[in-house]
Amino acid sequence: MANSSIKLLKLLSKLDKKERTELGKWLHSPVHNNSKGVIKLYEGIKEATRRDKVKPVSRLDMLKYIDVLPRSAKEKDIQLSHEERLGQLIHKLTVQLKDYLIWKKVKSDDILANQQLMEAFLMRGMHDDIVPVIKQTKKKLNKLPYRDIYYSEQAFKLAEMNFYISIILYNRNAEMLTASIQDILDTLREYSLINMLRYLCAAINLEEILGIQFDYPLKEAIRKHLEVHPDRKQPSVGVYYRLLELLLDEQPESYQKLKVFLFKNLDVFEMGEVRQFFNYMTNFCSLMISNQNTEFIAEKHEIYEKGLELECWTKNMFFSEFQFVHIVRNALLLEGKREWTADFIVKYQSTLRPKVKDYVCSYCNALLAYYHQEFDAAMRHLPTQEVPKDFAYFLDIKILKIKIHYDSGDWEILPSGEYAMLNEAENIRQYVNRSSREIAQNIREQYINFVNIFRRIIKRKERLIYPGDTPVTQANLQALQKDLSDLKPLIERQWLEEKITEIIQEVK
Repeated sequence: MANSSIKLLKLLSKLDKKERTELGKWLHSPVHNNSKGVIKLYEGIKEATRRDKVKPVSRLDMLKYIDVLPRSAKEKDIQLSHEERLGQLIHKLTVQLKDYLIWKKVKSDDILANQQLMEAFLMRGMHDDIVPVIKQTKKKLNKLPYRDIYYSEQAFKLAEMNFYISIILYNRNAEMLTASIQDILDTLREYSLINMLRYLCAAINLEEILGIQFDYPLKEAIRKHLEVHPDRKQPSVGVYYRLLELLLDEQPESYQKLKVFLFKNLDVFEMGEVRQFFNYMTNFCSLMISNQNTEFIAEKHEIYEKGLELECWTKNMFFSEFQFVHIVRNALLLEGKREWTADFIVKYQSTLRPKVKDYVCSYCNALLAYYHQEFDAAMRHLPTQEVPKDFAYFLDIKILKIKIHYDSGDWEILPSGEYAMLNEAENIRQYVNRSSREIAQNIREQYINFVNIFRRIIKRKERLIYPGDTPVTQANLQALQKDLSDLKPLIERQWLEEKITEIIQEVK
């Protein structure tokens, strides 16, 4: 019973104030519910749930709400029969809530509601009555602003219903039957292509992330079809086809084709789908940047700016802290975007989750100050309180501290006699090596490799500052440079390369 009550409270917490009132009216209607116990249970527990927040409600309190036990009852007064009665009412209320949510979904979608109505008419043999509903639904569908996968799905379902009715009502009219079957073939092909392309793109993307391989028996057939067929001009088919080509060949030319076509058709996609397209594109930009194609820093920034313009990452949702930081980091790589970055942090900080807002903004402001070479300000901006270990950028804050210490020439020595920046590096190593940490192996290796190379750089830099018996030679530095170029995976590669280059120039 504990699990069922938790599930019920969780479901209730997803309702807004208006919906909670509406559900109350639903339960009071004898058409939907004839159990007074269900109404009493709902009225008792609804105050324990707010939007996305759940307060625990004890079984004793619930039993009092439904008048099974008096207000003065204690936990010891609960009997098995009481728990059985409560369990029945929890189940009934959960069923009512699910029914309400289904009704709410159908009620909010005129096209879906008409689809359900046509199905009901079909089951009752009311074939003539379906024809005007089909016409009405087509008009509603054509007024939709989007030509996305939902549009294609509903167009196919309408064509399918029209085909059924044509068979029943016009089975001797060759012209009408021909038109209906052609319509269903066209809409089915379009809907199927969008779905196939969509999941081909998702699977190919996962192959890269997970290092696995899937079977694609229709991939090449679809590509050949779309090389020449006008289907490629349909917005959803066209975007996913060009995205598939980009994922397969990973060429800048394919990226430009996708961007041009998508930007021309942005208004026919809902924002969730646009966000997915932009994520694919920024991932490709990151790949190009890692391959030293620095032109894609500006390309990536263009996608971020377009997303901000469309409220892609903020409409009806918190700004993802990951996206927020990525936008800041990328902008800082561009000349002339420092002021833009400062404005961005101020403008959008209120859209972050309250739990992480201060940490994210502190880290981003520290990054901004670091790029201005304002090292004291950068250190001040970093969170002074202990950053939670589960904060996404916990390790990156430590790396930024290392960079600030090194680049500012602040080789602070701790009471232990160790440099502060080496202490931070060792903390990183210990953190990622802890077996209890759920860190992917390639991520773990990125940080370990950074620490190992950084330690070697520090040793050589120290020998320049405090010359000893072992001099720093060009051959030694070139060997370090080669080791770095061969090392994968690795974070902060460019910064490490710059530090080695600086030492090489000093040795000259």
